[in-house]
Amino acid sequence: MTAPPAPRVRPSDKEIKAKRAEIARRYGRLKRKTDRDKLIRGLRRNEIEGLVRYRHDGMLPDTDDRETYLRFWAWHNLHSKHQHDGLRAFGLRLGVILTEAEIEATLRHVQRRELRKFNASTLGKHLQLTDDERTVLGITTIEAFDITPEERRRIRRAVKTIKERERRRAQGVKPRAIYERNSLTRTKPWEAEGISRTTWYRRRRNKAGKQPGTSLRASTLLTGLEGRTPVPIGTPPVPHLQQAKGLPREEPLVPSLDLSAYERLPLEVRLACLCLPLSSPALATPRPTRSEHSLSYESQRGFSAGNEGHS
Repeated sequence: MTAPPAPRVRPSDKEIKAKRAEIARRYGRLKRKTDRDKLIRGLRRNEIEGLVRYRHDGMLPDTDDRETYLRFWAWHNLHSKHQHDGLRAFGLRLGVILTEAEIEATLRHVQRRELRKFNASTLGKHLQLTDDERTVLGITTIEAFDITPEERRRIRRAVKTIKERERRRAQGVKPRAIYERNSLTRTKPWEAEGISRTTWYRRRRNKAGKQPGTSLRASTLLTGLEGRTPVPIGTPPVPHLQQAKGLPREEPLVPSLDLSAYERLPLEVRLACLCLPLSSPALATPRPTRSEHSLSYESQRGFSAGNEGHS
């Protein structure tokens, strides 16, 4: 007799998480996150080295500031596996050969406590970084000690405004003062022509391409006919209506109709312009006159009366 199979044991959450991470790494689905602290440490090492070059003509000074520069540079290099060689290379780039005793003393000082993180303001106070040096060197991860946070926010807003203004000028946007000085509200060309503002805008709109005396839909319909002359539709203006609407008498609502051009249009186009159906009974047969109506009525009446008599 065979023994029953052993019950399956569900793995722990930690084992499941580790297995999923291994699968993700193996198939390349795990995205490597950017180490922000590592990036800042590298930037600060470069900025400290650039500050030393700027202040002391590219040489590591033999003063009390030398120890400050070495310690803060080494503090931002504690994650390196080659701290000793990195600090020696830092001195060589600045034209100084550091002794073994100096390197050991510096590393012993920065390694005697837990990893310490400096914020931008604290590091700027220790290095005595001024705002002028920060601006000239383009330092971004160390704050100047001679400026307050409120002043820094004000400077950032001013710089952002200047950059936004330059971007808009590059796109062809005019300054507000020039735009208002050349605007129609300031120049008022209708006063020079002796007409009202509404009349000036209407004439400008008509010159832009809209047919006067027609609605937008009719104008679009008429101007869309290729090879045809647009025919405006409407009724002649009424003088008292013109006065009520404030329109000048010398400007009719509808210009004179070009009958010759209208007659050259096909019948389907004319019916479409007049909003009439293509199969209109009024156009298929001519309308009878009044006399023809009466004769037709009398003949029908006499025919019906005769039929009644016979019946």
